[in-house]
Amino acid sequence: MKKGFKFFGIIAIVAIIGLTFTVCEGPEGLMGGQGLQGEQGLQGEQGSQGEKGIQGEQGLQGEQGSQGEQGLQGEQGSQGEKGIQGEQGLQGEQGLQGEKGDKGEQGDPGTVITVENCRFVIGGIPTNIPAHTFSDTWVPGRPATCSRVGLETRTCTGCTVTETRTVPAVHFFNNRKCAELCFNFGMALVEKGTFTMGPDIWNNQATVEVTFAKDFRMSKYQVTQELYLAVMGTNPSSFLTGVEADEVQGRRPVEQVNWYHAIAFCNRLSILEGLTPVYTIDGISNTNADAWLHSAVPTSNNATWNAVTPNWDANGYRLPTDAQWEYAAKGGNGSPGNFTYSGSNDINEVAWYSSNSNSKTHEVGKKAPNGLGIYDMSGNVWEWCWDWRGNYPAEPVSDFTGAVSGAVRVFRGGGWVGSAEDTQSVGRGDGDPVGSGSFIGFRLVAP
Repeated sequence: MKKGFKFFGIIAIVAIIGLTFTVCEGPEGLMGGQGLQGEQGLQGEQGSQGEKGIQGEQGLQGEQGSQGEQGLQGEQGSQGEKGIQGEQGLQGEQGLQGEKGDKGEQGDPGTVITVENCRFVIGGIPTNIPAHTFSDTWVPGRPATCSRVGLETRTCTGCTVTETRTVPAVHFFNNRKCAELCFNFGMALVEKGTFTMGPDIWNNQATVEVTFAKDFRMSKYQVTQELYLAVMGTNPSSFLTGVEADEVQGRRPVEQVNWYHAIAFCNRLSILEGLTPVYTIDGISNTNADAWLHSAVPTSNNATWNAVTPNWDANGYRLPTDAQWEYAAKGGNGSPGNFTYSGSNDINEVAWYSSNSNSKTHEVGKKAPNGLGIYDMSGNVWEWCWDWRGNYPAEPVSDFTGAVSGAVRVFRGGGWVGSAEDTQSVGRGDGDPVGSGSFIGFRLVAP
């Protein structure tokens, strides 16, 4: 910031005292050389300097000669009468000051303004008008937090006066506290175990036994609009208005995100929290969080992004696998039971779907959770999973991560526009990884 002052306008009125000459014989005094005689004549020559002197010659014309002196005063506006006054009109020194007045019209230097002790001094007279010059260095004061603005100060270089500015509140996401505390984005523990996956609605109602060798954690809620905005820098959702009176707009699930957006969110949040990202895509940094912003994500089918490789040993966020999602939806390791919908056999207790959603999304967590404390696994919006679409294995499998290749990715859970069948814990959907819509979002998993 450049140093400087703020000036207040000062109007300086300069009184210009005009010159007059007393001539005993009116008409003769106005004629020719006689007007130039004596010291008063010399003053006349000074008066003739500049534009005003020339106009004085017009005052010498004809019968109006006797008004010549008033003509000289005409240039000086309302000061004219003072120029006619007695002896003052004959004062040579004041006549010279008149020339200074002429210069004022071309750029009056005005009253001299200086600064002393951080106050303006105008025309030699001290004022109480402040004139501080502040340092360019702002000193941190109260730090910003996720919910409170911070403060910074700087000091005048000539005294102890300070000025303060605010620092916007910002979400730091360190140690997972921001996501959990600011956005109520808790993670529910899903203990390791074994369950029967299926029946597979795509493959003759096939089932398979899947074992999880390690515990994992799943987000209690679908990723919300407010969290996506804070992490990714934008909110792409369609449902930005029309929230119910008892619901919070920012707590509605984010939608209009494709599969690429979902894995980019996982990596960016991981980097912001100091975790190791799970997904690696050729040519994209796994240490630069900005490389994973919403604006950097492809909006058309992308072979490089389709070739993403996961590091399942990393501690960062990731999408649930198809098997993890169904295992958690059914309540984990055999408790509290395997319901038709996630947490209940009554769809209206746990799900927003076509018959009760009023054709829109709703704030997450408004329906009852399942036995693990996880909400909206049935209904509200479909949720992207990691897997390519494929058939279940024919034999029991551990930590199943889906098909190794494919054309479309799996999504789960049904949504506000879906049928009751879609919202079943075994319900499955799929879509092009670049596809998006107002009916699909995602939730997260972490070790």
